[in-house]
Amino acid sequence: MQKTMKHNAYLLEASDLDSARKLLLKEALLPELAGELYNMSFDQLSIDDARDLASTLSMRAQDSQAYHIIFFNSMGVEAQNALLKVFEELPPRNVVFLITPNIKILLPTLRSRFFEVTAKSADNEISKEALMFLSSDAAERLELIAKIMKKDDTKLSVMQFIDDLERAAESESGKHNKLLKKIILIRKAYHLSAQPIKALIESLAFD
Repeated sequence: MQKTMKHNAYLLEASDLDSARKLLLKEALLPELAGELYNMSFDQLSIDDARDLASTLSMRAQDSQAYHIIFFNSMGVEAQNALLKVFEELPPRNVVFLITPNIKILLPTLRSRFFEVTAKSADNEISKEALMFLSSDAAERLELIAKIMKKDDTKLSVMQFIDDLERAAESESGKHNKLLKKIILIRKAYHLSAQPIKALIESLAFD
């Protein structure tokens, strides 16, 4: 039976492929072999590698699900920019696990296109901010959002908060279905529209 994935693009911080696989197993994300599985490893993922990867993703998985496990130690800005468009709207039937020892080397715009899986998320630890958000009223939620918007690396802080909030909402089964649907819409809107990130995240306060 094929596993249904919640997301189609995951970003993992791991020192090597073996560590990444352990993290995927702990998070129950390693796919059952009900589709095609591709492994790629790069010391430095070049712009040519990025273009080849974009081409591969656009051609494969026409009839069956395809899983791509991609490890790299470094990737330049030009290569990251080459991947932005393909991960803005990943072709159907593809699931990508992008793995690197240090996710901080990635551009915020590229990181925001992935659901990040870290040791913290694998242990199911949910941030206090996310838990407080769920138990707060609209006014308190807006205050919490204002604090997040003042953090360094605002876009990354917001996307991490949204990831944490999604896990927190999912842990309270059935109580936050409307919020979870809005989170999915916000991720899409963040990539595809010019609407300010502050306005997008503030809309969560009223669910």
